[in-house]
Amino acid sequence: MNERAADETILQQPFDRGVRLVALSLIDDAQKAADNLTEHAGDLRNGSAEGDEALHDFRVAVRRVRSWLGAFKPWLKNDVSRKKRRNLSRTAEATRETRDAAVHLEWLRKERPVLNGRQRVGQSWLTDRFERQREEGCDTALTAAAEFGTLSSALTRKLSYYHAPVREADTSDRFGAVFEEHLTAQSDKLRKRLGRVHEFTDASEAHRARIAAKNLRYVAEPIVRLVGRGDEMIRALKKLQDSLGELHDVHVFAEELVAATEKAAGSRARRVSEVVLTADADESEVDRVRRARARDPGPGLLGLARLLHERGMQIFADIERDWLEDGGEALFEQVEKFAADLSERESVDSEIEPVRTDSLESPRRAERILDREVPRASDYADTSLVKSNGDEAPAQEAREDARI
Repeated sequence: MNERAADETILQQPFDRGVRLVALSLIDDAQKAADNLTEHAGDLRNGSAEGDEALHDFRVAVRRVRSWLGAFKPWLKNDVSRKKRRNLSRTAEATRETRDAAVHLEWLRKERPVLNGRQRVGQSWLTDRFERQREEGCDTALTAAAEFGTLSSALTRKLSYYHAPVREADTSDRFGAVFEEHLTAQSDKLRKRLGRVHEFTDASEAHRARIAAKNLRYVAEPIVRLVGRGDEMIRALKKLQDSLGELHDVHVFAEELVAATEKAAGSRARRVSEVVLTADADESEVDRVRRARARDPGPGLLGLARLLHERGMQIFADIERDWLEDGGEALFEQVEKFAADLSERESVDSEIEPVRTDSLESPRRAERILDREVPRASDYADTSLVKSNGDEAPAQEAREDARI
């Protein structure tokens, strides 16, 4: 049996096992990304491309874990507590400030050539503001990466085993069937949320559509890699997510620009006071006013606001053309095709009659069947049966728990 065929056997695994195998693999990926970010701490603080890339990879890996655990929360609620979910959320939030500042700084650098001299004063002033935000957020992000090992170990420990009957036939739901239903439900949610986006100013609706696209993509990706189909669907979801993400960045930047403008107004008032109150025989009042205006970031901020609005309108026009109304139908057809393909594969695999432990001659024979090694793909996490406190489970309990 080739490796891909072996991977596809996850569709016929008991759902409790399959959902945990994928979760463990995603947690391992997130831990590797956390370790990589820690190794690139200096690059991140220096604002280099390698540091930003390491931060991005860690953010995406954590989002994949959160999306998977959130998608199957009803089945995993006993193993993934509310506290652990909150900790995952805090980890993601800890990386946001540095990432947002890096995105804003990149846009400011690209737009500088189109600004005039007075506007560049505002661009420089805002660049300094975002540089400080990025630097302040670096330590928070690096701390989150360094501490992720504690959380990943706790999640791995809880997800590494589950209870299953020993002397009864396994009639539980198969992973492929449950996943197919959930994939279809996630697709319907995305369709509805996209249907609520009508204007560039629909920031909240667009944000919720972005979250739905992200969750659908991150839930589908692990299975696409295993079964070897669905790449076109993932590419379409990534394009949609990127487009909605760019629109979200514009909305976030707009809020930052409003806050910066308010702060700049206070600075401008102080400079006016300096002009009025300062007595300097060597400099006329006209010269002092001219000097104050030369340091005023206001014109630059207004110019950036105009450019930001133009950028947002163009991004929304592309989204409206490609994804709204009937534009997204091709994507939803791809999701339906992928779900149908999973159903077909699962039906073919289910023709193989499972071993019935209730027909075996003795309990001892049943125990030997249960303890056999379960085939799994090389991508799966290699974990052993442990109790929640980290100790090895006793032999009797091992016969009553399904190993992963």
